[in-house]
Amino acid sequence: MKLSRHPLFDPTLRVLHAWNGFFAVALLLTGVAADALWLEGSVAGLWRLHVWLGYGLLLGLVGRVVWGLVGPERARWPVLWQPGVWWQVLLKRRLRAFVEVEKGADNAPPPLAALLYLISYAVLLVSVLSGLMLVAIEFDSGPLQIVFGLAFAWGDFAQAAHAVGEIGFYLFLIVHFAVMIWQERHNGVPVAQGMISGYQYRRETGDE
Repeated sequence: MKLSRHPLFDPTLRVLHAWNGFFAVALLLTGVAADALWLEGSVAGLWRLHVWLGYGLLLGLVGRVVWGLVGPERARWPVLWQPGVWWQVLLKRRLRAFVEVEKGADNAPPPLAALLYLISYAVLLVSVLSGLMLVAIEFDSGPLQIVFGLAFAWGDFAQAAHAVGEIGFYLFLIVHFAVMIWQERHNGVPVAQGMISGYQYRRETGDE
C-alpha cells in the first residue's frame, strides 16, 4: 500500500485546536466535579476556575474565527462548508463519499471530519454564550453583564442551553474519536496524528 502525504493543518490551526480542546475538556471536568461536590457557584473557587476556563475557551474560539477568515486557504471556513458532498450522501446514499476526499481537493479534510468540526464549533459557541449569560446572572460580571446582570428570569433558559451544550460536546467527543478509529482501521492510514504533524495521509490507488 502506498500513501501520499498532504499538508492540511498549519501550525496556528494546530495550536488553536490544542488550546480549544484543552479548555473544553477542562471545563467539562471542573463542571462535573463542582456538581458532584454540590458546590454553590457564588462561593466555590472551583466554579470560579470554571468561569476563567470559559474565558480561555472564548479566546480560543475568537482566534479560530479570525484564523478562518485570514489564515491560509486550507484553514478557512469555505473548506469546511461542503454542502454538495453532504447533499450527495443524502440523495444517493454514497456513505463512502463522507469519509473520502475528492480528487484534487488536497486542501480539504474529509467531508465527515469537516461537518464534525462545524458542529463542534456550534456546540462550543452555545456553551460559551450560555456560560457568559450565567456569569452575568449569577456573578453580575462578565461581558454580558450590561444585558443579563442579575437577570434571574433568564436563569432557567441559560442553564438549559448550557446543559445542551455540555451534552452536545460529550456526544461530539465520542463521535470524533470513534470516527478517527474507524477511519484508521478501515482505510489503513494514520489519522489521529494529523493535528500533531499537520499532515493527512491518503491511500494511492492505481488510477491516481
